[in-house]
Amino acid sequence: MLSLVFVNIELTLKCNLHCLHCGSTAGKSRLQELTSDEWISVIQQLAALGCREVCVLGGEPLLVPDWLKIIQAIGNLGMDVVMITNGWHIDSEKVKQLKSIPRLDRIGVSLDGATAKIHDYIRGRKGSFQRALDALWMLRDADFEVGAITSVSRLNLSELIKIRDLLVGQDITWQLQTVAGHGHRWSKEWNITPEQHYQIAEFISKSRGTYGVGALPIAGSHCFGYFSERLKNYTELSVWPGCAAGLATLGICSSGEVKPCLSQPDSRIIGHLRKEPLKTIWQDNARFRRTRYFHMGMLGGFCHICPHAGKCRGGCPNLPTALLGSDKDNPFCCYRLEKEGRVPPDPLEKGWVE
Repeated sequence: MLSLVFVNIELTLKCNLHCLHCGSTAGKSRLQELTSDEWISVIQQLAALGCREVCVLGGEPLLVPDWLKIIQAIGNLGMDVVMITNGWHIDSEKVKQLKSIPRLDRIGVSLDGATAKIHDYIRGRKGSFQRALDALWMLRDADFEVGAITSVSRLNLSELIKIRDLLVGQDITWQLQTVAGHGHRWSKEWNITPEQHYQIAEFISKSRGTYGVGALPIAGSHCFGYFSERLKNYTELSVWPGCAAGLATLGICSSGEVKPCLSQPDSRIIGHLRKEPLKTIWQDNARFRRTRYFHMGMLGGFCHICPHAGKCRGGCPNLPTALLGSDKDNPFCCYRLEKEGRVPPDPLEKGWVE
């Protein structure tokens, strides 16, 4: 049986913000969300499967009444804990509670602008920018490993340099991820182009080269890549190993639905934890055909003839699926743009392309 390494759990879909880019269109709770006891059972099942790390997110996880009890159970069963929050509810009391969680490895705080004007607009609530900044500094000063997470689109491309200047030397990590706009609040006109995606990768690479990981631990998430022959040190992993959804990772929705990856839309649900045990879902290879039964016939276009296709498997499927409706051919690929002679100018020298 494949080892289950990392799981994202959506503790609730309830959220106090209304982010434009939210793929789940969070705000209201899902119907019949898992109870605290049901979450504890899920966590016990994860531990029994040998899961090593659980990332807790939402919605906003701190809105769940028993959030502390549920998250403590993860660490108590020997799994590392990661939490992602919008920062609104972080205060001195919450910091004390977070300190009580065993194996709390790191905390991510969403930061989508360097100014209240941009961040608050994207996040749908006035005051959210200052709350996010306060949370970052407070958690850092409490000796947590804390990181800012920026979801990049046309709405905040011009903010990246300003966000970088805000975070340099602050002992805070910075992860950039491209918006895969499949939520109901999103407009296609805000999607970035493949050339802009490449520029973001170059921005990450140049920023790390200029400041070093000591002053600015910056990286692109799993949507960035892949196999560039020109850029260095722009992703979290030195070499892209292919999508891990269903091979080492899973996503669990707040009402018990299971997906290969929590970033995927609800159309990719493969099981329900109120109907069958997690072990039954994980051991059923047929539910994870895209990764467990991958073959070259699943790819088309450039990806089908790419020399890296066997390992890359078309990169992260979420971005091309959300923006183009298919994961067969991924235009958001650094290697591809280089081979097609479509490398855009350095954004730090020429600005962002349209």
